[in-house]
Amino acid sequence: MILPFIQTSARAEPAARAPLHAMLPLLLSAVSILAAAAASTHHPHPFDPLSPAELTAVRDAVLASPLVPARPLTFHYVGLDEPDKPDVLSYAYGNSASSSRAALPRRAFVIARAGGQSHELRVDVTDAAAPSVLAHAVHRGAGFPTLTLDEQFAAVALPPAHPPFVESVRRRGVDMADVLCAVFPVGWFGGDPPAEERRVVKLLCFVAGATANFYARPLEGVTLVVDLDRMAIVGYRDRVLLPVPKAEGTDYRAGKAGPPYAGRAPAPGTVVQPEGRGFDIDGHFVRWANWEFHVGFDVRAGTVISLASIHDAEAGARRRVLYRGFVSEVFVPYMDPVEEWYYRTFLDAGEYGLGLWAFPLQPGADCPANAAYLDGYYAGQDGKPVENKNMICVFERYAGDVAWRHTEAGFPDRLITEVRPDVSLVVRMVVSCGNYDYILDWEFKTSGSIKFTVSLTGLLEVKGTAYTHADQTTEDAHGTLVAENALAVYHDHYVTYHLDLDVDGTNNSFVKNTIATKRNEGGTPRRSYWTVRREVAETEADAQVDVNAAPADLLVVNPNKRTRMGNEVGYRVVPGGATAASVLDDDDFPQRRASYCKKQVRVTPYSKAEKWAPGLYADQSTGDDGLAAWSKRDRGVRNEDIVLWYTVGIHHIPYQDDFPVMPTVEDLGNLIKLYADWHSRLIPYYSFDQFVRKAEKVGASSRVRRCISELKERVARGGDPTLLHQPPVEEVIPEGEPDGTTQEDPILGTESLSTDNHEDVDPFAMESDDVDPMQEDLLNEIYEKTADEPVIRSGVESTEQPVAPKEAEKHQDGEESGGSKPSKVELTEEQKARMEANRLKALERAAAARARASQSQPTTETTT
Repeated sequence: MILPFIQTSARAEPAARAPLHAMLPLLLSAVSILAAAAASTHHPHPFDPLSPAELTAVRDAVLASPLVPARPLTFHYVGLDEPDKPDVLSYAYGNSASSSRAALPRRAFVIARAGGQSHELRVDVTDAAAPSVLAHAVHRGAGFPTLTLDEQFAAVALPPAHPPFVESVRRRGVDMADVLCAVFPVGWFGGDPPAEERRVVKLLCFVAGATANFYARPLEGVTLVVDLDRMAIVGYRDRVLLPVPKAEGTDYRAGKAGPPYAGRAPAPGTVVQPEGRGFDIDGHFVRWANWEFHVGFDVRAGTVISLASIHDAEAGARRRVLYRGFVSEVFVPYMDPVEEWYYRTFLDAGEYGLGLWAFPLQPGADCPANAAYLDGYYAGQDGKPVENKNMICVFERYAGDVAWRHTEAGFPDRLITEVRPDVSLVVRMVVSCGNYDYILDWEFKTSGSIKFTVSLTGLLEVKGTAYTHADQTTEDAHGTLVAENALAVYHDHYVTYHLDLDVDGTNNSFVKNTIATKRNEGGTPRRSYWTVRREVAETEADAQVDVNAAPADLLVVNPNKRTRMGNEVGYRVVPGGATAASVLDDDDFPQRRASYCKKQVRVTPYSKAEKWAPGLYADQSTGDDGLAAWSKRDRGVRNEDIVLWYTVGIHHIPYQDDFPVMPTVEDLGNLIKLYADWHSRLIPYYSFDQFVRKAEKVGASSRVRRCISELKERVARGGDPTLLHQPPVEEVIPEGEPDGTTQEDPILGTESLSTDNHEDVDPFAMESDDVDPMQEDLLNEIYEKTADEPVIRSGVESTEQPVAPKEAEKHQDGEESGGSKPSKVELTEEQKARMEANRLKALERAAAARARASQSQPTTETTT
């Protein structure tokens, strides 16, 4: 999903106009940001994450403090208590050299649980050998801190020893050794918090067995309630007995997944940078082209980008852009109101912790070969530092795009063409929170733009059901049947960013330029035109925007800085395609907890304490704290130090191709998926060109036309049409190096493919255009029905399957139903004969092409 990116709106003197500067290549293949930080400066930067020594000092100070005598004591959040903003700005942009600057105090903010209470402590670790607790308070309001990994593991170990659960597993014919359970927050559903509110979670369980995708095999109807402070099961119910979905076809691992995730593997390659990497990492600071910024880590937010600035060559100084930015919250409400599902309204950052669920990135897969990796540390439940290797990667992206260009043919004697390739720097973290994987990218461009991208992949969370075929659903099922007895439930994703923009200074304003249509009264034949109505937000209420309501440009400007032409310096917020807003009723309890999701854009005055959109305590929160509550104060935001909050939203309606694993796709990816499904499952001997012609007939929108154009270009450059879901990267295949693999070709059967000869036939490009009219009509019909084509099931009926009265009538009339429903497209014998003739012709042409290829000299291919 493409998130909004921030782009310069002032063109005469934008920070982005600074020329590129050559950077020293970084020669290390992996970088430990903490070790590098210690080597590069005499003291840590004010925004550096807490080091292992500092985390240990925090633990020692808290455990030794008489302010929290109760035991056991567990640490739920330990993060940097950042210095006051004026002090940080003075430190970062002062005139003193970094080595001579006075170190700012190093402090930690801690949330710990002891004696059934949530304790807040501020600890000074400036001298890690002598830490001290500066302040202590007990949280008296609603909500609880983030769940720790240790307590989640302890909770899921309880069910196998609970006799009622053992009996439920036995009734379903499942081996207890195959059962896994997961922790689910209970949310909040009305009423005042009791004086002794219990910190409870629900456990839901699944069956793994022969698959790693246990989310696809729920023990539907079984719910356990666990009191985390007591670590005991305090509630249990087995409400309904439903079949456990089969393991077959659910695994996503290599060698086990079916189409379109199996098949011919791409040839190996590598990214080549002859002069080495173009960026430099010094401690936690990254310098690349005209950009400089600080990369930090927080156990709740994950990646934190701070002090992003651009070098202005004309002014000979750095120009400020972003003081601090991070993901504040990820809200995921599911849309099934039944007992086992109504409370599944996750606040992933506040309840689970994004940084806590950021696992090591896989070199060459999660990040390209030219990436550098950053490590980090967080405090475990016992307060001891835990190392997180390869948590963040940094790399330069060469996507083959154009940064800017122009060709001028107006001169009679010459043609002028100027073009610059688009190269960007990406900072990436992947958060695997339960079944979902969030790929979170910060992309910095030489134009001065910043692009925030969230890509969603992972596994669907399914609901057990008696249905085995989509035609059996006669009422709202709250989801899509993706396998027998497995229903993928509708849900939303709302990713909220906290962006403290300081465009060329601290005081900024928020501007909305709305397009307004006008009638022409000037006497020319033109009857209408549009112009811009400029609105500067005075208060928080003025700065709440639904980006889908009306076309408008949103800007953050510095009213105190002007370009040579007198325009305000500023950045433009450009929303991407994921602009959904919550459609839940205002009085619904999940909506009250995350009511900020009704508007994609909000602006608040800067406050050090206002970081987390749902409030500091997200687990069982009531909505009384957080972004929506703060905004109700309607504080002034004009020419003030302001924070932009942007919520990226999607309504996820699961489809068949999201199962068993969801591909990471955008618009082009959707088109590629359609081709892969259409080609491999329906009519495997039609050509790529024929598919494109069909797509062009129905692709009326400019977006689809652009996707088709890019798809054709990638095939023209040698891309395999069945593997176009692979990201386009510049890679060089070593000359004369075979991959030694044997692959299955959907037309020609098993063939040995070698990179020694790149003239091998592409079976998808050898079909001619002379298709019979009858076959052309069939092609149209199948193409139009591809998206809704049901998977053909076997005729075996489940004994647990509910049969509606109308279905019973079909059985009496001799009609097929349930799993035996035939395909919608029936082929006549004549059609089958003509299609077989086409297939034979394709085989003949393939043989001829291979013969020609065998006579040619081997070549070396460069793949992009």
